[in-house]
Amino acid sequence: MAQNIKGARQFQDVFGEVIPFNATVDPAAFADDESQVVSVTVTGAAVGDFVLVSPGVDMQEGLISATVISANTVEIVIGHVGGDSTDLASSTWYGVVLKKGGAFGNL
Repeated sequence: MAQNIKGARQFQDVFGEVIPFNATVDPAAFADDESQVVSVTVTGAAVGDFVLVSPGVDMQEGLISATVISANTVEIVIGHVGGDSTDLASSTWYGVVLKKGGAFGNL
């Protein structure tokens, strides 16, 4: 059952800890409908935590997702869905791991 949390502390009640991270990402050139995986060590990350990432470049018809795949390891999947091949420049990507807080115990 979903629970609505209102007020200035709404995210503090939902997430018990925020772990910021960054990584230099330099994927190889992409063909159409191809994906690549980048693994990042994030101390304290655990399976089940939420992950948000922000690329440091224009994604050029690309998609990204990020997941904690094992203790201390975030996997970023970069997919290219455009019609042409593309080569993303090397850049710094920023992210956060959001650890579940007390509000999840009330669901």
